[in-house]
Amino acid sequence: MPMRFSDKLHKPRTRINSVQGSGSGQEFDESESFDSYIEKIVRKKNLSPEEASIAMRILMSDKVSEYQQGEFLTAMAMKEPTAEELASFAYTLRKLAEPMELKGIKARTALVDTCGTGGGTLETFNVSTTIMFILAAAGIIIAKHGNKAITSKCGSADVLEELGVNINLKPQEVAECISKIGIGFIFAPNFHKAFKNVQKIRKKLPFPTIFNVLGPLANPTFSLENTKTEYSQVLGVNKPELTEKIAEVLKYLQVKRAIVVHGFNGMDEKGMDELSTVGKTKVSELKADGHIDNYFLEPEEFELKRANPKDLLGGTPSENAKILVDILRGKDKGPKRDIVLLNAAAGLYVGGKAKDIKDGIKLAEQKIDSLAAYKKLEDLISFSKNS
Repeated sequence: MPMRFSDKLHKPRTRINSVQGSGSGQEFDESESFDSYIEKIVRKKNLSPEEASIAMRILMSDKVSEYQQGEFLTAMAMKEPTAEELASFAYTLRKLAEPMELKGIKARTALVDTCGTGGGTLETFNVSTTIMFILAAAGIIIAKHGNKAITSKCGSADVLEELGVNINLKPQEVAECISKIGIGFIFAPNFHKAFKNVQKIRKKLPFPTIFNVLGPLANPTFSLENTKTEYSQVLGVNKPELTEKIAEVLKYLQVKRAIVVHGFNGMDEKGMDELSTVGKTKVSELKADGHIDNYFLEPEEFELKRANPKDLLGGTPSENAKILVDILRGKDKGPKRDIVLLNAAAGLYVGGKAKDIKDGIKLAEQKIDSLAAYKKLEDLISFSKNS
């Protein structure tokens, strides 16, 4: 029997030093040399899964200098991480996160996250946040992992907070929210407390680091050890060349089905971390049998009008909150609704509620027009405020 990816990852053998700032008490072996990993990466050599896992534990600790952190992140950016390295880093970040156990979810139920890397050159409104309510209304369990704005004016946490959602629930409260109403928001800073140890160096470095990609991969509810839940994901990336690699990462991380996308704006290379109604979309689809298909989609295939980029732009949290509500209440029937329908359809497809994208669009329309999706927003606001 071939070795599973999870068997290659680092399992702490010696209880020496805990990673400061993590809630899980995970530990690493201090005898491992961080400098040796930096040297290996500088020589353009790839880390093994175990080495990558140990390196991430040390990087996230308070046991290395800011200079060493910078060396590691710079060398990794120059080498470019492999899918195996990214999967190992993501697995380790999940293990270092505050623990959260979901209860009451039936076996083989699809647990779906809708997220993107951010950093797209075309700054849309909060599409992936809007679609989470449509998917939840269709019976898909949603564990939305997100943060406040880093590369845009308004992140998922910003718009949800503006809408009245309490984003600062404790882990057990988030777990209860997901289990009871089928939808929950995992505010990254509350779960990944060890990130405080790399905040300074991330701000100082003049280029995107591996953490820009790792954010959507570090959902703490997605576990390699839990074989009962089938994880699915719709994940947008800010560069077209990343779709295949990230699909491969999700395969390593035992995601059952996923669609990784990069949308173009139809006129030049500027794009978005969403399925596009402005131009074509590059898709890397991870299927249930583990095969990855790569293809392009055009909005006309789904009888959607090609949009103008300016029609999809977002703004401040209050502006984006109004956009989200107008779509879910059926008031906005224009291009913003169209891009939401397309992206929601992808989520309904990987979540097993639609046979294909076209079928997913019809279902998404139904969940909006019946106000079922808006009701899910109300449920989340009510539950989070009363927890």
